[in-house]
Amino acid sequence: MPSTSYPYAAILVSLFFGTTAIKLLLHPSYLSTDFEVHRNWLALTHSLPLREWYFEHTSEWTLDYPPFFAYFEWWLSQVAAFLNWDPKMLEISATPYVSEATILFQRLSVMVTDVVLLAGLALWVHSIRPKIRTPQRVVALGLVVLGSVGLLMVDHMHFQYNGMMIGLLFLSIAALRHGWVLTGAALFAALLMFKHLFLSLAPAYFVYLLSSYCFVRTSTSSSSSSATTTTTTKSYFSLLRFLILGLTVLFIFSFALGPLGPFSFPLPSSSFSSSSSSLLPTSYLQQLASRLFPFGRGLTHAYWAPNVWALYCCKDLALASLSRRLNLPLHDPARPPSLPSWTSGLVQVIEPEILFRVSPSMTACLVLVSICPALWQLWRKPTERTFLVVLFQTSLCGFMLGWHVHEKAVLVPVLLSGVLALSYQDRRYGRMFYYLSCIGHASLLPLFPPLTADALTAFMLIQVHVVGAWVLLEGEGLVGGRREGGWVEGAYLVGVEAMLWMVAVGHPLVGAERFPFGARLLSSVYCGVGMVGVWLWSFRLLVVEGEGEEEGEEEEEEEEGEGRGLTGRRRGDMRLRKSD
Repeated sequence: MPSTSYPYAAILVSLFFGTTAIKLLLHPSYLSTDFEVHRNWLALTHSLPLREWYFEHTSEWTLDYPPFFAYFEWWLSQVAAFLNWDPKMLEISATPYVSEATILFQRLSVMVTDVVLLAGLALWVHSIRPKIRTPQRVVALGLVVLGSVGLLMVDHMHFQYNGMMIGLLFLSIAALRHGWVLTGAALFAALLMFKHLFLSLAPAYFVYLLSSYCFVRTSTSSSSSSATTTTTTKSYFSLLRFLILGLTVLFIFSFALGPLGPFSFPLPSSSFSSSSSSLLPTSYLQQLASRLFPFGRGLTHAYWAPNVWALYCCKDLALASLSRRLNLPLHDPARPPSLPSWTSGLVQVIEPEILFRVSPSMTACLVLVSICPALWQLWRKPTERTFLVVLFQTSLCGFMLGWHVHEKAVLVPVLLSGVLALSYQDRRYGRMFYYLSCIGHASLLPLFPPLTADALTAFMLIQVHVVGAWVLLEGEGLVGGRREGGWVEGAYLVGVEAMLWMVAVGHPLVGAERFPFGARLLSSVYCGVGMVGVWLWSFRLLVVEGEGEEEGEEEEEEEEGEGRGLTGRRRGDMRLRKSD
């Protein structure tokens, strides 16, 4: 049994400061539109009263995150004002404002708030079984999460606050694992009030808390004359626990929405033109809902996320092109060429030419249906490990089938699969994480302008992950060995490498003028095929998970012994210890 007296928190803190140094080196990266988005949110929360935040529309980048994130932006604006950092960045303007001081402030704010990610990971590591929590495993977890290539590209090059959000998620999961049920539920409710895109995880939380907390299980033992003991487990529904849990969640929601909802302020007369004021909501909660769920933005983002809908759009494009070339009666000849197309690169509603139109309600139903097997598994076996598996599964289903999914949302299932793989000794989840993370990170490359230092940096970071993740996982006995995947997975990863070179070099030099959307199309479709494969694979693992954890763990220890070259006698000893 390895010693657990080593300071694993110190390991994580050291890794945190080491990765922060890398983040500082990424400061000169390109300016994405998200810089102006968040600068505008700083300005409007600083300059306007709270009652006008969700009505302000001077800039096209209106506030469309839940209230807790708006309060977070207000807090950042107060810090900037107190430090007298750059007064102009706190002024509302229709035109973008850029300055070195503004960029530095925003970059530093992401780095500082990554402390939440560190705290969430540290609390999670503390909950891992001592047998698994070796120094090498803690280092691997720290590199996968704190040094995540995806977070480096999206948060510290492109610019967002995903690290802080995922840190809140880890804090919530770890709190539940420690038995702090109400704290874990409150943290997840707070996360939803920071970023509503985590809603796809809410059904898993509901089923887990209902099954493991609200239904109380009691065990009774009885002895018979033959000296055998029979254990009977009964469960009953605790209304008190259900009410306490519900009130805890309602308190968080009320704390977030209270300043907006109860008063139902009338619409500010100066906010909109008189011609359109009659069509606008008169309740702040209605206005908030219209900002958080803008269904008019279309099925896909301007840059397709590598999911089912990327393949759907590609199929529609291919069928329409084939119909025109062969003069088939599939397309509408009267369709105006001025109508927006899938490859316009704009955020808008697009009508398919051949396939049927997909509505937001259809995608919501598909997501709910796809997560039902995982929820049923969790209801039957509400264990900590099953909960983490189901969280990963539901996040992946939301990414694959959700409405207007951003490509950056792949970070949630990637990091959840990484934590799942490294928190248990299960080779199946190690392989899952490796393939998912390679595909997910590769799909982010088109975010960066081609043939620039930023694109080259992102390209190199992806290469580092492809090699580094394999080395880490193989060192922990989670990939490699004679039972590893066949030639299909290997051939696909070789194709990922070829796709990266085509996106980074080939398309900008050869086909950018003729096919402006070509690189994004190639990346989204090829990575989408891989994501569909991983997604279907995850359902198979979900079935295996339902067969029982103990049998799976016994096989994991045997495979671990084989992977590390242990002798037959030592493998036998492991089986004996397991049977004891």
